[in-house]
Amino acid sequence: LISAKQQIKAGATEFYAAFSAGVFNNLTFSGRGKKSAIGQKTEVEYHDFKEIVKLAHDHNVTVELAANTYRMTNDSTGKNKLQKKYLHYVELGIKAGVDSIIIADIGNIILVKKHFPHISVTSSVFLETFNIYQIELFKSLGVKKIVLDHCVKISEIEHLVKNSNIDIEVFCQLGCSFLQYTCGLYHSTMGKINLGLPCRAEYLIKNNNNEKYSLLDTAEDCAICKLPALRNIGVSSIKITGRDKKYTFITSITYIYSLILSLLDQNIPIKEIHKKLDKDYNFKWW
Repeated sequence: LISAKQQIKAGATEFYAAFSAGVFNNLTFSGRGKKSAIGQKTEVEYHDFKEIVKLAHDHNVTVELAANTYRMTNDSTGKNKLQKKYLHYVELGIKAGVDSIIIADIGNIILVKKHFPHISVTSSVFLETFNIYQIELFKSLGVKKIVLDHCVKISEIEHLVKNSNIDIEVFCQLGCSFLQYTCGLYHSTMGKINLGLPCRAEYLIKNNNNEKYSLLDTAEDCAICKLPALRNIGVSSIKITGRDKKYTFITSITYIYSLILSLLDQNIPIKEIHKKLDKDYNFKWW
């Protein structure tokens, strides 16, 4: 709740969250482990979740329920207890008043829309959407917003926005290289196993100079310079990751992006905004 209050104060207009379903010891229905590598909890208790939704709505902020788990299959007896628990998790989120459900599996999109046809659904970044054909498929399934893959160029984002007629969200800060989902397994649900961050690592290139490159790193560590372009393209929202990080750190980033967008609304050029940021704020931590 403290984190939600700070995010709202910093200028967030929407945030996503998850609550404990009481089903797993270490996993969640949100697509993450219960704790991050630094011990940060990635979900709250349900009574706190309801308070967060109410607080957000009191400040005209929308809330998305993270329901990013994969589709559950039947067991050997033909029963599917996990699927029932997943649907119950979504139902509780809807009862709490969430505005949308983030889903990372096509089967689960179909499942949720079948049982809760009136709830808005957002396709998760885990679905790795990067072309118009995927977007058209998700639209046909009732999806209202698309979170694009991390590894999409500005020109590609522009093409998708102009040709899709659906809300498009992109990551702008602290994203992931995310070339494949195994990356998520390495440092999320299997957090107790220290395999490092292969997507962020430097690799020695056997060339004449034996140089080091971060070959797999395409993460969005900062998108300040691209905000005017994203705004002009018509991207509906920008996303900052933060469930598994300290809220004080994420709040600072939210505030900076909110400030920049408000200055852009005043038609202040991005170069002038840079000067203001350099003058008023210490960016060594950035």
